Amino acid sequence: MYIDRKRSWFLHKGEHFERTDGGIQVGSVLGLRLDCDRGSLSYYLDDEPHGPIA
Repeated sequence: MYIDRKRSWFLHKGEHFERTDGGIQVGSVLGLRLDCDRGSLSYYLDDEPHGPIA
């Protein structure tokens, strides 16, 4: 996942996909949740789900 001040997106094998509006600002908190039992990874921005896989 790449994130800037305006948007975020995923990069896999040199291809960008799933661009999402809303970026990160000074003071923002980025969180990750790994669920090994379900085989999932979720992203959070300021305690809110962020991106298509969240």
